[in-house]
Amino acid sequence: MRVTHMLVARRTQNYIQDAMERLARTQEQMSTGRKVLRLSDDPPALSQLLNVRTAVERNKQYARNITDGLSYLEGADTALGTAGELLQKAIEYAIQGANGTLEPNDMAAIGEQIDKMIDEMVDIANTTVGGKYIFAGTKNNQPPFWRDGDKIYYRGNLERVSREILDQANYTIDVPSVTYAAVDLGRPLDGGTGIDKDETQANTDGKLIINGVDVPFSAGESYTDIAKRITSTVPGVWATFIDNGLGNQNAFIIKSASGTLRVEESSDGTLGASTTFASRPETEDVVPGVFGFYNENSHAVVGGVFDVLMKLAKSLKDGDVAGVQSSIGKLNDQLDHILRYRVQVGARTSHFESVRSQLQDQEVRLTQVLSSLEDADVARVAVDLSRQQLSYQAALAAGARILETSLLDYLR
Repeated sequence: MRVTHMLVARRTQNYIQDAMERLARTQEQMSTGRKVLRLSDDPPALSQLLNVRTAVERNKQYARNITDGLSYLEGADTALGTAGELLQKAIEYAIQGANGTLEPNDMAAIGEQIDKMIDEMVDIANTTVGGKYIFAGTKNNQPPFWRDGDKIYYRGNLERVSREILDQANYTIDVPSVTYAAVDLGRPLDGGTGIDKDETQANTDGKLIINGVDVPFSAGESYTDIAKRITSTVPGVWATFIDNGLGNQNAFIIKSASGTLRVEESSDGTLGASTTFASRPETEDVVPGVFGFYNENSHAVVGGVFDVLMKLAKSLKDGDVAGVQSSIGKLNDQLDHILRYRVQVGARTSHFESVRSQLQDQEVRLTQVLSSLEDADVARVAVDLSRQQLSYQAALAAGARILETSLLDYLR
């Protein structure tokens, strides 16, 4: 092969360019401290690197969720602790009012103190954390509880607030402020098939027995009318029939604010083609929320600590010593009830803190893996940089000597 000056010049230029590229890459590794800079550098290592980085970011999000959850739990613990202290004080007032030696005016004055405690308990029920009302469910952008005379009302919802703290591991971070019992006649608790989702009316004459109260219905009567009759007939119970017109998605739901709901039919199959409540009545027993039960129909809070405090205040104002004495045991029951919820909060707090510690350990290990995958050996890179600089300078010097031949050299 004939070697020309042009070929030598081009090859020399390529060698110098390659030396510059290696020098530039080594300088970039030195300045960034990373050995894998591009996908082409080490595809398998970079793929693993991206997976580890994803795991690190995911764990950071879980840590943020845990921190948010702990703020909710700590807020709930503080609120429940304050509520317990308030009940302790109410018990002291009740014992003072029940000794039988106070004048009616003195008992009425204590009753006024209890009345102010009710307002304070409402404030506790409206506790906020980060601008969110922690006892309002997911509808937490407004105060959930308010007082109107001798009634307490609730305008939150019963959906629980949860956070994902591990992969596919969601845990609630709130406590139920109020609860109610509910039976869906389309999905019996006993495992039966219940009312078919496309049915809208009763098949034959019959009656439902709800908490011992008879609710008759006629063949062909719509479930909507039956639901209205249940609401108007059975104390503390309301019903709804949801018919969205799409078929196979209807729902007949009966709810109770007493915490206990028992539903049965006078005979099998009269309400819906496949109901079997007569042989195995549908029953639902629900633990009251922190502040009692909730009547979704009237939005009133039923029973619970508010009811006990209201009755105590009335007994004191009326001079009813027996009523005050009766309230002492009920106040102690409510104190135990709140304490049980506080124990639940403490257990969940301990769980979250344990998971956070686990995530912190994982972060340390993942960071070590990241370092081994992407961090450059600075000492080795420094040696490589010196070698690349010498190689580049040598290439320049060699090129200069080879290319210094000119036409005059041939004319000599």
